[in-house]
Amino acid sequence: MGKDYRKNLVSESPERLRYLSPREQTILRMRYGVGESEKPLKAIAKLFEVSEQTIRNHEAKAIRKLEKLPKEEN
Repeated sequence: MGKDYRKNLVSESPERLRYLSPREQTILRMRYGVGESEKPLKAIAKLFEVSEQTIRNHEAKAIRKLEKLPKEEN
């Protein structure tokens, strides 16, 4: 699963982020540039005062949650 796949999952329907914790929402918005400019992993980790690995773990958990949500109907 590449970054393009994850970015599409997050940016195609940003309203689905409401199902995530506020922290997960913020991390994904910053990481994939939803509603703001894309930030590097190191900058996000510094902002939250945690390791880059911790941010990766939060990101992975949030992506899994989004993948489990039912597909939206148009």
